[in-house]
Amino acid sequence: MRSATTSYHGRVKVTHIERTPNPLALMFRVDQPLLAAGAEVYASTNDALRDSMATAIFATGSVTELYVTPDFATVTKTADADWLPLRRRVREVLEATEPAVRVVEPGTSDKPRLRPGSRIPVEGPEAEMLGRILVVLEQTIMPALAGDGGGLEVLGFENRVLTIRYQGACGTCPSSAAGTLDAIRRMLRQGVDPDIEVVPA
Repeated sequence: MRSATTSYHGRVKVTHIERTPNPLALMFRVDQPLLAAGAEVYASTNDALRDSMATAIFATGSVTELYVTPDFATVTKTADADWLPLRRRVREVLEATEPAVRVVEPGTSDKPRLRPGSRIPVEGPEAEMLGRILVVLEQTIMPALAGDGGGLEVLGFENRVLTIRYQGACGTCPSSAAGTLDAIRRMLRQGVDPDIEVVPA
């Protein structure tokens, strides 16, 4: 998010525009951080009002979601929108953006996000198990999702059921509902507990 504490080192440059497994989403890789750390999701025009860059991208009228990390931004469009003018406009907006200060090590976008107010155990066996789940997500699953312009957040963990929400290109991607979910479930069952269930929100 743009803020008064941000310091600047020239403008951001888009280095690559990449297709994702989701035909409605493109990933824009940048040479300077768009965020200091973590990830931000803007899912509507009203949601985008908290950030000037997001507001400008949603002003095209063709964007349904913007997923921003320090290293890239993924734009998801409406089904009827033409990519050619939209990608040109998104690039213009990103390259008019002043970069944020990177205050942490690269790769913070690979960390799973715990949704504020979610049902997360804070002590006991389930809290310990969740800690192990987060390690697997961070080391194997989040980097793979980030490579395709996406991510996920953890909404809750209770009775060995992990509830997640896909972000970025993964949010509306057909493969997320089947292959990706099966892969996440398999990795967690092998690496943490054979009885873990994973459900998307």
